[in-house]
Amino acid sequence: MKNFLPLLILLCSLNINAQENFKFPTYPGCQKQKTNDELKKCFYERLSDEIRSEFYEQDHFWIENNNINQTTLVFTVTKNGDLANFSYTKDSNPEAAKFFLKHIYRVKKHYESRGKKFIPAKNDGKPIDFQIHYQFRYHQSK
Repeated sequence: MKNFLPLLILLCSLNINAQENFKFPTYPGCQKQKTNDELKKCFYERLSDEIRSEFYEQDHFWIENNNINQTTLVFTVTKNGDLANFSYTKDSNPEAAKFFLKHIYRVKKHYESRGKKFIPAKNDGKPIDFQIHYQFRYHQSK
């Protein structure tokens, strides 16, 4: 029994240290969200709204039928709150992916001009680089 208590204390302390304190990056306007799930949902909703607002203005992408394509955009929210390393997955349409990524870059510049930045992800209270993989579904003309 004497050996059990120190072992229990050791296991509890290891469990506490093994848990990481991670916070999802924050999109401008999502600062009121508290949990990682709320931050993630708000991030992707705002990103979708920004892309769609530009996308709907580009008639050459849209058609009336139900052919749906998907593009996976990849970028990093840096530990400084910048967006960098823009790319897309191999299975994405390059033309559409480049169009969307350019728009995300313009959105970033727009927020910067207003003095707003993305708040970086944090691990144990320290800012970290965090890679975003965003799947965007759209109709595209052939």
